[in-house]
Amino acid sequence: MKEYLESKKNYKCYYNFVRGEKLFFFLNGLAGIKNFFYSFKKYKKKTNGLLLVDFPGFGKSKYFKVPKNIIRDHLRILKIILKKNKINEINLVVFSLSTAYLEKMNKDKFFTKRIKKIFFLDPSLKKEDLDWSMTIFKKNKKQYKKYIYMYKKNLRRIFPLGLYNKNSQIDKITKQMKYFDEKVLFKLNRESVDIILKNKLKNVFKRVKKFYLLPQNKKKIKKTKVKKFFINKSKHYIFLDNPKSTYSILSKNG
Repeated sequence: MKEYLESKKNYKCYYNFVRGEKLFFFLNGLAGIKNFFYSFKKYKKKTNGLLLVDFPGFGKSKYFKVPKNIIRDHLRILKIILKKNKINEINLVVFSLSTAYLEKMNKDKFFTKRIKKIFFLDPSLKKEDLDWSMTIFKKNKKQYKKYIYMYKKNLRRIFPLGLYNKNSQIDKITKQMKYFDEKVLFKLNRESVDIILKNKLKNVFKRVKKFYLLPQNKKKIKKTKVKKFFINKSKHYIFLDNPKSTYSILSKNG
């Protein structure tokens, strides 16, 4: 799968793109990298396309000057990538804290015209979903700096605790994860948590068909009209614990 580079004076952004009849764009959670979703190509229909992006601040992608608003700037870069590749329709897949991006996408016709379906992979929609994000949110910059130092140092041991099953790519994934820019992650986390705490995601993309993919232990979640799928033998990272079930659902409903 070919990797591309989108770069300007203040950033470089790496992404993978495979054209297809229906395109799936995977939007990472906090400190997420595109390596998370590589397995999709194994389970997708042959005619499906995919777009994976490491936004500046994560993986190999970098900011040479950190902007004031991370989400707004990431979406600006995404627009450039979509325009450059003449992508007019996408099935958007949001994971965890990346739900926060929907608030600004919902206000932009460029995205509302292109997003046809939204798949939520164990999403962060309310305070109770935030876990690690709230831990960071409550820290001041000095405390955060010490915390991140220890987190990066122990990432290879910490990250597998969030998995139900062993993943063969865990070393490659954690190696890329630890390259995140601390300043970018701190600002992105504060922006995202603020959006969720203020309940700004309640009415986004009302007319777009939505699907929820959740770990088996969330079956008690209250009933709604939104289509839900529960992934067996999985925790928060359902696409790493049970990729076959996760990606087969996406391909079938895209």
